[in-house]
Amino acid sequence: MNTLSTAKKVVYSLLLLTIFWSSVWIVSLLNTSSDSSLINHLPSGVNTVVKVNNRQIFKRVIFDALYSSELSKNEFEQLKFNKQDIEIPSTGIDISQNIFIFQDAWENESVTGFLFKLKDKNAFAEFKVDKPNVVKTFNDEVGCILLLPKNASQQAISYYELYAADLLLPNKDKLKAKIALSSSQKKSLFHLFFAGSNQAYVQDLSIEAFIDKSTISFEGIGSKNPTISYDSVKHYSMTSPEKELFLEVQAGQLPDSVYSYIDVLLEDFDVKLPHVVSQQVFIYGFMIDNLDGSTAFLPKFDGIFRFNKAIDIVDEIDSLSTNNKKVERLDTNKIRIGEIDYYFKQITNKEIWIGVTENIVINKVEGAPLPRLRGNPAATLMIEGKGIIAQFAQMFPPVLYSKKLFNDLEYFDIHTELTSDDKIRVTGEMRFEDNKTASIELMKFLMKF
Repeated sequence: MNTLSTAKKVVYSLLLLTIFWSSVWIVSLLNTSSDSSLINHLPSGVNTVVKVNNRQIFKRVIFDALYSSELSKNEFEQLKFNKQDIEIPSTGIDISQNIFIFQDAWENESVTGFLFKLKDKNAFAEFKVDKPNVVKTFNDEVGCILLLPKNASQQAISYYELYAADLLLPNKDKLKAKIALSSSQKKSLFHLFFAGSNQAYVQDLSIEAFIDKSTISFEGIGSKNPTISYDSVKHYSMTSPEKELFLEVQAGQLPDSVYSYIDVLLEDFDVKLPHVVSQQVFIYGFMIDNLDGSTAFLPKFDGIFRFNKAIDIVDEIDSLSTNNKKVERLDTNKIRIGEIDYYFKQITNKEIWIGVTENIVINKVEGAPLPRLRGNPAATLMIEGKGIIAQFAQMFPPVLYSKKLFNDLEYFDIHTELTSDDKIRVTGEMRFEDNKTASIELMKFLMKF
């Protein structure tokens, strides 16, 4: 018996010693600073960059997993992961270092790029990306992957191959993005820089995300567009949404990449609209319908859209209903597409309203329509429809898991406001219930994929 007790003590001692030194190793790894040289490889003309602080993310998750929350047995069983069935490829990427994600464009050909440090360039060289719209390049220390549109021209692919090669060389230009992202706060998990366009209300926006217990918070600062007189701007705004579950999106001019997506959707209805300067949209969900033998994704929303040119909504609707059998004109201010009735209204010569609520309240507002995001993101995943595609979409695991994550939110609001020194401040919260830890909820969400 004494021998057995002694053996147990030895085993426990070894176990505790192993845990101790493992903890020391993890803490020492996470407390060392990341290599900051990668930021010098950003391209000169970049408009949008996200810095992902992997080291701080790992540190936050490990701390919360050890001290703030536990993963239940059922949640582990949901993984359904068998190492014998799946072989995870070695990419050669050093995930303990920062990763930069950026967007750029050349002659209307947009690109999303990823920059990261390498720990094994040979493994990265063998990492397969056999798609013509994916460009990969690397040297001894830096790796780069560019994602082009699926229909990218050969000219664009050739251009971005040279573009990617240039990214391997340090860029000595004093970029605004480089200056902003070099001053990330210590506990920042993500850091976004958005330069903005000449017509955008907010420019040179720098915003960071943090996690503390049940809350993911956002803090940032931007500059007012000096060409716009904010006090003299007047616009119309909807006061409240029609439904309890909604996501409100108030934003300025959309990026070209978003316009290209919208243009593809509108092509099916033979509609060509001016560019949107700003908009306020209440999103309630989507209807997946069958229109003349083809699948259509019909949004359920109420939205005010402000354009850079005058637009006559009645003329646009007349042309749409005359030339497209999918659109049925029901009244002077009402059309039907599939099973959804849309109402519309001309507000000013450059402002229109269109939506699913017949008598929504619209008021005149002083000042520029500054960006805001509030409500529940789960509204974007509320899918309706009777067909097999709609039923499949409703049961699709990523949709179910995302809805579960968002429905666990107690509060979600990211908004902007003018400050006394003519800057624009961004603040926001994505808050779970008090008994939930934000980092653990996100980790459990990612574990399901």
